[in-house]
Amino acid sequence: MRNKIKNVVYLVSVLLLVYVVIKVDFFYLIQKLKTSPILIISSVFLVFLSQLTIGIIWSRTLKKYFNISFIVSFPLFLASIPAKYIPGKVISPMMRLESPKYKNIKSELFLNILVENFIIFFQNLIFGVYIYFEFINFFVYFVTINVIFFILFLCSRYSFKKFNFAYMKNIFLIEISTLLNISGILLAFIAFDISSPMKITLLYTFTLALSMIIFLIPAGIGARENLFVEIGNAFKFSNIITSGSSIFLRIIFIFSDIIFVFAQVFLKFFIASNKFLSKDS
Repeated sequence: MRNKIKNVVYLVSVLLLVYVVIKVDFFYLIQKLKTSPILIISSVFLVFLSQLTIGIIWSRTLKKYFNISFIVSFPLFLASIPAKYIPGKVISPMMRLESPKYKNIKSELFLNILVENFIIFFQNLIFGVYIYFEFINFFVYFVTINVIFFILFLCSRYSFKKFNFAYMKNIFLIEISTLLNISGILLAFIAFDISSPMKITLLYTFTLALSMIIFLIPAGIGARENLFVEIGNAFKFSNIITSGSSIFLRIIFIFSDIIFVFAQVFLKFFIASNKFLSKDS
């Protein structure tokens, strides 16, 4: 029964993606891809760097609080990136914990992953929602939300029953990842030659947060693009612009994730060829 539900949800996500693809002017899209290769490569690199930052923060935390070697934690993080395309969104976080060294701390680490995802969701939401508060000076808004982040940072001292908020200490480091991701998206929209690139970047960031809520759809495929088109309509953005750029960004995110696949293979080979590191893992 569970597999049938997953298959139905996956089919719906594919249909949503097809619905967006139908609206794409591919001639317009290809022309944009040809005219801005440096911006596109830079966009892919920043999106990749954003995810890489999360992996470094994760591995750094495990080393600091659980004495888990980087050689153990980081390759597992790399393996979790392509796993997010598997329906259910549960496989990806579980891939991070696939080591005998995590045997007695799995539940605690899973809670840390939940906190990490909450921070990423909240930061994308709060940055993206600025599209509804453009009457406020952005610098004032930025300072205000960082005050909120600081309050959440202070929550790292507390715990509720078995739920530990210690991972909240990373909120400002994760903000660096969020800003790198937003910068990558912005470059993609600049490459797409959109007249209001910052506004549509924040709109996409907002839909990125909303798509994180839909747990069953792998990597938000279809749902994110459809949300972006529909909310874009409310802000008077043309369907040609939003549908084409959403597919364009999906390609950028996929290319970024492919880099992680190659990085995982390279790191495995490097560890296997180094006897000292192999013992550590």
